[in-house]
Amino acid sequence: FIAFVGNVFFAFLVGVGIIFVLNQVLDANFIDATKANKLIQELNPVTSPALFHAAIAGFYLFISGLISGNYINNTIYHNVFERIKNQPFLNKILSKNSIESLASFYTKKIGGISGNFWFGIFLGSTGIIGAFLGLPIDIRHIAFAAGNLALALGTLNYAVSMNTLFISILGIGLIGFINFIVSFTLSLILALRSRQIPLSQLTQMLKAIWLYFTIRPFEFFFPTNVNRTKCV
Repeated sequence: FIAFVGNVFFAFLVGVGIIFVLNQVLDANFIDATKANKLIQELNPVTSPALFHAAIAGFYLFISGLISGNYINNTIYHNVFERIKNQPFLNKILSKNSIESLASFYTKKIGGISGNFWFGIFLGSTGIIGAFLGLPIDIRHIAFAAGNLALALGTLNYAVSMNTLFISILGIGLIGFINFIVSFTLSLILALRSRQIPLSQLTQMLKAIWLYFTIRPFEFFFPTNVNRTKCV
């Protein structure tokens, strides 16, 4: 939920800021009205393949998560923290505290950096590969969708109908939902298989989650530090 809200909120604000600086401050046309209308049309969940493309982005989220986990596991397995601390060349040019900070930064951040790097590669290359192969494939990610709406609205001086605005906002919400549900479902299936838990037990898990939701619903939306209540 927080990722959902954060992606939409900050991406939209960044898009508004970019289009304001370009149009009002620098007097430059970043995109024209035709492109702006196209960006809005691409958010329509009915008349465009937005949801199919959102599913592709969700699959990439899943894959980038596996890549991130692989980097983290390899870092732990190969004891990279100690290897960096005892690297002879680094010990010659850096202080002990600097080396420890470098080793700590690497071990803590390599998973996120690697996952986001490859996620960006996947998102950036799909449309190009689709055009090259003549396939109708592309990506729709909730952050890009929110940013594109901001760019389009700014270009059109926010002169769009309420119906168009509603459909666009609905499209962003559905794109985000598909992004997360595809990624989460694939991750859940993988987690169940890794622990040799049959999918038939998924019903019991959902019942337990629902029971927990009825007891502490706010924990599904906002982080808390309270002790977890046993539901099963």
